[in-house]
Amino acid sequence: MTKVPRSFLPTEPRCCTKGRILTETRYYIMSRKMSARDFLKAVRNHWAIKNRLHWILDVQMREDDLRNRAGHGPVKLAAVRRLIVNLQDDKLSFRRRLLKAAQVLEYRPEIIANAVKLAETP
Repeated sequence: MTKVPRSFLPTEPRCCTKGRILTETRYYIMSRKMSARDFLKAVRNHWAIKNRLHWILDVQMREDDLRNRAGHGPVKLAAVRRLIVNLQDDKLSFRRRLLKAAQVLEYRPEIIANAVKLAETP
């Protein structure tokens, strides 16, 4: 069943850089009607998740420093990095999961098994 857009909402986030205020308009298409408070919460939630992902990729994985830019390599490596980020182990931080995968051979099949479970989940 296709969801019909119910709301079309603009936002105007502002950013102050070097004494200049920059404004841009972003439009959101929502599949259900919601109050302004719920809409704000949904937008902030979306950007929090996106910013957290990019922080892990940029700071902990140093994705911006990688030099693989030819052929299909960058797309495949990006998929692997996102897979690693999505395989959450609540007991370990991301850095500790990377170290454990590098040092403990038995942990690698566990990572793959978790990935398969995620892929099979509807």
